[in-house]
Amino acid sequence: ADKPKREVVILGVDPARTHVVHNAVPRATARARLGVADAAPNVLFLGRLTRQKGPAFFLEAAARIGALRPDARFVVAGDGDLRPWLEREAQRLGIGGRVSFPGFLEGAEVERAYAAADVYVLPSLSEPFGLTALEALSYDTPVIVSRTSGVAEALPSSIQIDHGDVEDLARQVVRLLDRPDLARELVANCRREIEHLRWEGVAERLVAIYSSVREVSFA
Repeated sequence: ADKPKREVVILGVDPARTHVVHNAVPRATARARLGVADAAPNVLFLGRLTRQKGPAFFLEAAARIGALRPDARFVVAGDGDLRPWLEREAQRLGIGGRVSFPGFLEGAEVERAYAAADVYVLPSLSEPFGLTALEALSYDTPVIVSRTSGVAEALPSSIQIDHGDVEDLARQVVRLLDRPDLARELVANCRREIEHLRWEGVAERLVAIYSSVREVSFA
């Protein structure tokens, strides 16, 4: 939990009074129950369409991935101020026909998006945690995360990339699409690493932290 703690401490907070509690892992849901069928390789981005989340970086990589895997399709799910620009950029990059912009998703739509994806990418410039990566893993979808994200600490076995390194991101996505065995191994390793992250345990840890400081005066 070094990264989240560093980001708080740099603002002048006492390190001794700073505790990091990671988000929990949603319960696993089988793809088959959602009626998701195998189709063209599907690479997913899901988040706010703002600079911080890195959707432009995702599109640049998509153009390179498409050159190597012309069968691949890309989903940019979410909404935000960059959406009109991103739609134009997809056309400029020559991948407009292979990128869909379904807008903001919720409920069952989110579940199906994760379950239908062959790779989930979290390319954020800055990300305090990145719960979406854990959500994707709960549907057995392999994840690629930015090293600047907090979730990278919880997933040391995940494929991690530097924000802005388009070539590396494209290369890693193609590796996972070309090698289903590697994708399955990645998911299995990551799932083991976060098996302990359950909401019940998170709640217990938070209660323990609050109990330890309840007598402290903040005057």
